[in-house]
Amino acid sequence: MTSDVHVAELQARLELLATSFQRSPLYLTVTDLSNDRYLEVNDTFCQAIGFTREEMIGRNAVELGLITPDGRDRLARELMAMAAAAQRYPLEFEIRRKDGTALVCRYWGEVVQTAAGMRLIAAAENVTEFRNERLARESALAKQDAALRRSDERFALAMDAISDGLWDWDLASDTSYFSPGYYRMLGLPLGGLETSGLGWLARVHADDRPSLETAIRECSAGLRPHFEGEYRLQATSGEWLWVLGRGRPLGRDAQGRALRVLATQVDITERKRLQLGLAQNDRLVSLGMLSAGVAHEINNPLASVTANLELLLAQVTRLPGLPSAAAADLADLARNALDGTQRVKKISRALSTFSRVEPVVLQAVDVNHALEEAARMANAELRYRATLVSQTGTVPPAKACPGTLVQVFLNLIVNAAHAVDDGKADHRITLRSWAADGGVFVEVQDTGAGIPSEHLPRVFEPFFTTKPAGMGSGLGLAVSKRLLDECGGDIRIESVVGQGTRVTVRLDEHRAASVTPEVPLEPAAVKAPVRRRMLVIDDEPLLRRALARQLAEHHDVVAAASGLEALAQIAAHPDFDAILCDLMMPEMSGMDFHARLVTQQPALARRVIFMSGGAFTASAEDYLRSVDNPRVEKPFKVSRVLAMVDEVASLR
Repeated sequence: MTSDVHVAELQARLELLATSFQRSPLYLTVTDLSNDRYLEVNDTFCQAIGFTREEMIGRNAVELGLITPDGRDRLARELMAMAAAAQRYPLEFEIRRKDGTALVCRYWGEVVQTAAGMRLIAAAENVTEFRNERLARESALAKQDAALRRSDERFALAMDAISDGLWDWDLASDTSYFSPGYYRMLGLPLGGLETSGLGWLARVHADDRPSLETAIRECSAGLRPHFEGEYRLQATSGEWLWVLGRGRPLGRDAQGRALRVLATQVDITERKRLQLGLAQNDRLVSLGMLSAGVAHEINNPLASVTANLELLLAQVTRLPGLPSAAAADLADLARNALDGTQRVKKISRALSTFSRVEPVVLQAVDVNHALEEAARMANAELRYRATLVSQTGTVPPAKACPGTLVQVFLNLIVNAAHAVDDGKADHRITLRSWAADGGVFVEVQDTGAGIPSEHLPRVFEPFFTTKPAGMGSGLGLAVSKRLLDECGGDIRIESVVGQGTRVTVRLDEHRAASVTPEVPLEPAAVKAPVRRRMLVIDDEPLLRRALARQLAEHHDVVAAASGLEALAQIAAHPDFDAILCDLMMPEMSGMDFHARLVTQQPALARRVIFMSGGAFTASAEDYLRSVDNPRVEKPFKVSRVLAMVDEVASLR
């Protein structure tokens, strides 16, 4: 009886085990290792792969197409490794269902020795969805990583491409990051800046540092939303760069303190130079206007003095009862005084030429004379710096604009004077001129410090200068080159540091005409062959009386103090052979007077000779170019005016 009970219990247990085996959610298999054939598989596995139990028993996984031979060999190796290490851990591999679709399993296996032989008891679970989810997560993470890498690359490229500087201060670690543009701006290798906190402020100019440091700290402490300001940074070359810095905090803690401060620095050095250059240019324009005004104010009384001296010189020998020796002495004194007025005249005319904005009208110009005028104007810069050596030769006239050429030579001579300003007494500035191959050449050479080779390509850039502050605006060479370009000329610079600089100007030879040399001043002894009736108009009483007295020896002269008075004189007696009229007068200018004559007395308008003291407005220049009337510059020789009177008197 007891034996029957044990058998029944055993049979019940076996049935329970069989049921559990078949219904287990795991995929269960038993394999005979002697022939690699399935001895048993559960229903769960069969349903998962689509085979029946009958189809699988007695066959192996390779025959059924569940696994490839390589996959089986890998699985066998893994099982052997587990057995050797006395460990059991799940293996993950892929099998194929009957319909060819993939199934990913997590697999446990153990080899068991039975009376019938070696058996492999294996269990597996379906982890396909988990694997797919994991792969999806891994793929998403990989995409995120790739996107982050691309973003980092783009950020790095952007930071490298931006010429402005970027500064990022992490307050938690008290470290700073500087963009590549920041290093390039200062001429430093990457990593060459102090990155601890505000250590980089050591490169800020001492005068700008306190206010900048205060602004940054107040911004980081939450006392201001941002900061902005201009300050100076010292580059590796020693040059001070003007920088516009803008910054703001990023994030704040519970106490309102910033977590980071981000700022940009823009190099505004060129803009600063431009602003200073424009201010300097404004001063130069004002100086030009002042020079023209001074020349005008000098020329009017100078013309009066010259006219009176010429008249005195002409009459001194005719005074009755005056001993010949005394007459000779008085004539000599008058000549000396006239020589002095000629020197003043040259200075005044140089001022007027330099300050006048002339239209570019190319004509025959004596370059030696232009050099002399420029040297005379630069005398104050030259006197205590160097010896001026003139080695000018006999040259043909050049095709240029007179005022332009004087300005160019003045710029070059002043630059040479500044180049030798080192306290040495043996410096020389040499002026040369020669002609060759259809061109006229002028050279200004100094024995100064010279220009470094790296600066030579930039010397013609506007506002570029190597001079100390206050010694120049950096416009001289740029303006000179532009003016020479307008004349069809050229300029070349050669320089050696420590030996000096040579500047050579080339102009085309003017072949259409020659320059009439200036005739030395002589007493006005030539009388007009025909006595004519003249009208002299000038608002300066001294000059008006002197001209009237001087011209009265040759013609019948009527004087008028204004254009309105002159019109009244003409209305009463219009039979004037010539009219000598000042160009710039109050109430009615010489242009307005002439324009009135054109409508009322056109024939008389043709016989107007304009006088000028050197100050011109743009409208005056335009008007003079629009008419054919002759013009004479004060102070003038009476002989020249007399010749003009004869010329215009014939225009009846």
